[in-house]
This record gives sequence, C-alpha cells and structure tokens, in this order.
Amino acid sequence: MNRHRAMTLLKDRLDDACLASDWEALAATDRDIAAALPVWQAAGHWSSPEQVAFARLRQSHRAAFEFCTRSADEMAVRLNDMNNHKDGWLAYAANGTSEDLLA
Repeated sequence: MNRHRAMTLLKDRLDDACLASDWEALAATDRDIAAALPVWQAAGHWSSPEQVAFARLRQSHRAAFEFCTRSADEMAVRLNDMNNHKDGWLAYAANGTSEDLLA
C-alpha cells in the first residue's frame, strides 16, 4: 500500500475510534502508526500529497491525544468523587435491596 493511502486509512481509523470511544482501536491504531513511521521515513522523499496526508494524520493524532487526555481527566474526577463518597456507596450496598437498585 502506498504511503498516502496508508496515512489516510490510519487517520480515518483514529477518527472513527475517537468517535466511538473505542480504546482498543485507538491503541491498535497508535501502534500501527508507530510501526509505520520508520518504514515511511526509510522509503525516501515524500510527494506533496503524502506530506498533506501526513499533516492530516498528525492533526488527527493530536486530536486523539487530546481526547484521551480529556477522558482520563474526566475519569479521574469520577473516581475521586467515588472515593470521596465511598462510605455512602458501601452503606447503600450493604443496606439496599434489589428493589432499591431497580428504582
């Protein structure tokens, strides 16, 4: 597969994985990009369309990084909140009935 096509496909995979919050797909695509970069570099001069495709891939990668950072920050807030209210959660779990959980 030529570099331009490969970069475009990887960009699309990153975008799709972010939209779906598909962490496994994000990780797999990131690994694929890391593996492809040295191969692309070794192949020599890049055409103008390849440079544009690479810039778009970099932009999508940056957006994916920012998405992951925001998601991690949100999860940290949620986990901190759960930890701060741990006693309440434990009391609820100990005293609640299945009807309470369904309500």
